[in-house]
Order: sequence, then C-alpha cells, then structure tokens
Amino acid sequence: MENALNKTPKISIVTVVLNDLEGLKKTIESVKSLNFTNYEYIVIDGGSDDQSLDFIKNEPTISKWLTEKDNGIYDAMNKGIKMSSGDYIHLLNAGDIYYSSNVFEDSYFLDGKDFLAWAVLKRGKRDIVWSPHKSRIYNSMRIAHPGLIVKRSYYINNELYSLDYSLISDSIFILKNVKENNSNLYQNILVEMDGSGVSTSLSWRNICERHTLINLYDLNYFMKFLLHIRTSIYFLQKIFWK
Repeated sequence: MENALNKTPKISIVTVVLNDLEGLKKTIESVKSLNFTNYEYIVIDGGSDDQSLDFIKNEPTISKWLTEKDNGIYDAMNKGIKMSSGDYIHLLNAGDIYYSSNVFEDSYFLDGKDFLAWAVLKRGKRDIVWSPHKSRIYNSMRIAHPGLIVKRSYYINNELYSLDYSLISDSIFILKNVKENNSNLYQNILVEMDGSGVSTSLSWRNICERHTLINLYDLNYFMKFLLHIRTSIYFLQKIFWK
C-alpha cells in the first residue's frame, strides 16, 4: 500500500504545432533528454503543410498525435488535453524546451495540488525570467503559462481554454482558476521559452486583447486605468523603439 501511495504520477506533455518543423524537433529533443520517465508525449498538429506530418508519423517519442485543421492554438490545446491520460498535463509549445534534463522531481507531484508553477526563461535581446508569484498590483497569481502544470482532473471537471480569444485565453484561465490555496509555486526555471510566439507578437489583436484582459481583473477603476496606461506605453515602446 505504501508503494502505491508514493508512486509518481504520470505526466502528459502536449505540444501544439503548425508549420514549425524545426521548433518541433527542438522541443522533442528536450523531452527526450528528461531524466523523468513517467510521461506520455502528445503532438497536436494544426494541419501543417511543411514536412511536420512525415516527421510526427515516424518519431517514436510521440505516444499519440493528431493532425487536422483547428480553430487556433487554444482549440489545439483543448484537443491535446482531451487525448491525454496522465495525472498532470504540461502544455509545451513547439520551439520551447525544458531548461535542463532534471527539471522534474518525483516529490513535486505527490501532494495532490491542482496547479504546479515554475519560473520561465524568455530568450530575447534581453533575457527575462518570469517567476510565479501573487501580485498585489494585479490582485491575482502571476504565472507564465509555459511554466504551469495542471492536474488533468481539474481541466476535465472545471473548464478548458476559451476559444473566444486568440492570445489571452491562457491568461484568463490562470486568472479564473489558479489560487494560492490550490497551487504550489517553484522558483527554479522549468522552460526556456521561444520569444517569437504569437502571444508576444506586436499586432492590433494582441494590443486589444491585452486591454480586454485588464478589464477582467478584480481591481478598482483607478488601478485598471493605470494598467491600461502602462500597457499602452509598453506597446508604444515596442512600436517606436524596436
């Protein structure tokens, strides 16, 4: 009985990809390097027209895969969640990699918390480490989505990612669901993130959705106003001081 109770839960690692064969190869090599072995690896391809499908069909590391047109990245993530069979699910996008081969330890998964969150290293002109924490400014948990691992039963019994947005549904999911009492926060780095992802792109859709997200925070009007100003300044700097 004791051995059964201490058995390390299984992790489902889900990668969504669309026409990014080199990014997918990079991510798969990272998964292969893990010392942690109790995982399944699922790839959801959005109907790529490069050589991704041929590679996916012949890659033995991939436990399950699906290729078909979807309604965006969150639709693909939801499909991967539904296909998974692990106790916990980690959504690792194509191009992102695990920071090291020993990022997982058995003890992380044994206390039954719904959410486990690590720091994320974002590569760019200036490398940035996003560490999980409870923000007084935002009055919410601040977690980089690539650093979040979620118990599968929570996804299935509560909610998946909204298809109403193209770029912020992961942030909305964290805002609505991740609380101090149902999560563990770790300050070591889990993922090295590809800085060219759509969620960090400069576009009118990104700007509008970021402002929409601010309106969802449980804050007074003055604080929301200040955050709208700060977000506008951030995008203006990206436009004029690239």
